[in-house]
Amino acid sequence: MPTAMCVLTLASLFAVAANAQYCQHCGDNNAALFSNLSGEDTLERGDWLYGNNMFAAVMQWDSNFVVYEVYHEANWVWFSPNIYGSGATRVVMQGDGNVVAVKDDGTPVWATHTDGRGKGPYCLTVEGSSGPDLRILDSNCDRVWKAPWTGRVSANETQETREAVDDISKRIAQDPTNLDAIVADINNNATLRSAIERLARPKDDEEGFKHSIDHDVPYTKADLLSYWNWTINATIRTTSN
Repeated sequence: MPTAMCVLTLASLFAVAANAQYCQHCGDNNAALFSNLSGEDTLERGDWLYGNNMFAAVMQWDSNFVVYEVYHEANWVWFSPNIYGSGATRVVMQGDGNVVAVKDDGTPVWATHTDGRGKGPYCLTVEGSSGPDLRILDSNCDRVWKAPWTGRVSANETQETREAVDDISKRIAQDPTNLDAIVADINNNATLRSAIERLARPKDDEEGFKHSIDHDVPYTKADLLSYWNWTINATIRTTSN
């Protein structure tokens, strides 16, 4: 079944404001997770939180919680530490002010450790006017927590993933008709697959980028080929010129 994008409409934001005293900045051109609001407090795997068209946060299928630059999709600017491959399936904005990544059975694997700080209710939102800003705001609009900007290339798996994507691109350029082995390799590497889904879109296709991950795993060959269609054609055009 399709995975619902975690983006609140203005109507739903007004409904939130009417029912609880959340910080007004939680809805300033940003999506947010809202504590104590069922259905709006959780970011499932494959779901995104979008800021002001500059930065976006995603709960990836490899269990990593990551902030990206929207117009430079290969650039990681922050990732939650020590949860890659942990089995975490969702991020929750809790009513106590803590943001937690948990497994399906509720076991926590990462947290902001901000429980009890500030005054609830809380929201987790993405800003980016002067740099990436994934933050928790309390009802007084005080910032309870902010994700540290780790830089665009900060983790070993980031460089490894880029190298893997480069290798896939070279293989496509060498023989674009031999995709079965490539698809199998992508399916066997969750981090690579996540990168492929973001990169296999035109750079100027903002809506395509925002909505490229909108359904559950496992991904079929047809899904992966559709993601790769633009990249394959672009590669063929480049190598034939």
